[in-house]
Amino acid sequence: MITRPSSQDKVSYSSSFSRSSIAAGMKKAYLSLLSLPFLFSPALAMGGQSLSLTPIKDQKSLDAMLSQKDKAGPALPSSEGKALADATVATADKGDIRTVWLTKPTTRYGHGVLGDAVEAGGVTVRLQNGAYRHFTLPDDSVFEDLVPRVGDLDGDGRNEVVLVRAYLTAGAALSVFGMRGDQLELLAESPAIGTANRWLNPSILADLDGSGRLSVGLVRTPHIGGQLQIWQFDGKQLTQKAKANGFSNHSIGSRALGLSAVLAHKGQKRILLPDARQGALLVLDGRSLSVLARLALPARPVTDFVRVTGAGGDQSVLMGLADGQFYALSNPKGDLFD
Repeated sequence: MITRPSSQDKVSYSSSFSRSSIAAGMKKAYLSLLSLPFLFSPALAMGGQSLSLTPIKDQKSLDAMLSQKDKAGPALPSSEGKALADATVATADKGDIRTVWLTKPTTRYGHGVLGDAVEAGGVTVRLQNGAYRHFTLPDDSVFEDLVPRVGDLDGDGRNEVVLVRAYLTAGAALSVFGMRGDQLELLAESPAIGTANRWLNPSILADLDGSGRLSVGLVRTPHIGGQLQIWQFDGKQLTQKAKANGFSNHSIGSRALGLSAVLAHKGQKRILLPDARQGALLVLDGRSLSVLARLALPARPVTDFVRVTGAGGDQSVLMGLADGQFYALSNPKGDLFD
């Protein structure tokens, strides 16, 4: 979604959109604008010889296209509790868990890293058969999150839900929930950071190593020298597979949690992620996390990244920056991503 920027950002758009609408709207905008080359200014020359960051100049037309809202996620029936306002409703097309809501708003954790002091105290899922199941956290923690991530992490045909659980005295941990029998249960959890008011942001859920299994990519403490970590769930526990320092996928107070993208290059995965200062975009190898390319940014990102694929199969990533512009990042040579 497009978050409402602070006054110092001097960003021109004045309304906010749902996370589902930003993805659909930006795709429509990008595909429409591809046929209108006069709307683009020349690519910015900022290093990264194989990367092109192109501002979209017709802001009025782009804003009009972005306002074409996609269908919102299903509402949680009042009989099943109260959903967290402005949180994403996650959906899946297959598996046992089909819809996920963050629920039970609470102010018992005063961190406010996501822009307010209201976090979720529970999570509710709707199953394939239409039944609802709930999990309520004890008073020692909250879900400091806005985006439930749903997918089959261990390949057993059942879906898992990935969330950020923040302990009031120990900070954030990565948590995995799923159905066991007829109950929604906590299946695995990473160690908490260990200090109150320390957070992590899992913005990646993808098969990064070609194994067919989904990995979770998170940035631990994205506001203070963030570390990218890759985790996998084997049905019993979470295991860290790789890590690398110097990244950030979130700004304090922002409700945009998707400052990353996963791209493909000849069957291999690439990760696009800002550096720790959000002054540059880095392209990483999905397996080794080695940096393949770096491109300086004119301003920090303020929207989720949206990957789009053109008619010829070429990939690009759309994003809004704090200078008030929307940009398309591409790799014209095709040497970093297809």
